[in-house]
Amino acid sequence: DIYALLDLAKQGYAEAQATLGEFCYGRRDQYVYDPEGKYGELVFDGVEGYGPDGEYVALKRLPDDKKPVSMRDALYWAQRGAASGNAVAQFGLALCMYNIYLFRDKLPPSEAKHPIKLDAFWYDKLYYWLDQSLQSGLLNYAVEQRTNAKWMYPKPGSPRYDVEYYKWSRLWEIQARFRGIGKQYDDYSYKLRSTQWLEGRLNDEAVAQAEKEVGQWLRGHPDVWRNIYDHSYIERKPKVKLCPGEPGHHEEFDFTWLNKELAQYDVQITPPEKPLTETPTQKEQ
Repeated sequence: DIYALLDLAKQGYAEAQATLGEFCYGRRDQYVYDPEGKYGELVFDGVEGYGPDGEYVALKRLPDDKKPVSMRDALYWAQRGAASGNAVAQFGLALCMYNIYLFRDKLPPSEAKHPIKLDAFWYDKLYYWLDQSLQSGLLNYAVEQRTNAKWMYPKPGSPRYDVEYYKWSRLWEIQARFRGIGKQYDDYSYKLRSTQWLEGRLNDEAVAQAEKEVGQWLRGHPDVWRNIYDHSYIERKPKVKLCPGEPGHHEEFDFTWLNKELAQYDVQITPPEKPLTETPTQKEQ
């Protein structure tokens, strides 16, 4: 329910603020829990969610002229969420700004009346928040986007492109293996995202320079691995995720493998102690 989400954002919940940032795409649907029909004739199109009391309910789609969260509002809430320092929220702000830029000439009528003005530094600020999300937690999707031609800086064809491509592909594969995300890809999909795809495609000078910069980045952000461990949800199966501190969460992170991988860059991490948690009973599970 968009109003319940908005209420949580106003109370200061960074997760809710960041989620509202997803409405930076002006044509994204917004839904309400409307059992009494107070919003008039609304469309139910098979969407379900949580009502104000936490119950699982059917939601109805609001028309464009009744959406409570505009693109401008979404940008504001995305900025509030990113200020929390959370990597997901910071990347969400970068995505928000990218969507505003991408769809600036394709606004729905309700948004076209008051368009957001993009200044000359819009892309610089976008990349600032993208880099912040990388520094805060080397977020998987952020690293993956960093190797996307649309997000690559500098652009394809420039002398630095190959170095940047290898650098971020290398960082992607390290964090993916550490997080266990690499297990979710088949061999071909993993290869496309890692440096395996670049074998034989780049000259030795570009690879050497990229590896040097990977080491510089890792030595410059030694806390990133602990941030990943402390803030990552682990997906065991669809719709079931382990939160930090829950039984089984600690075992998903291989600090022994990580230290072996980081040794070539003169980086070592002190593994966290396993949390003292009791094994849940069958009833609790």
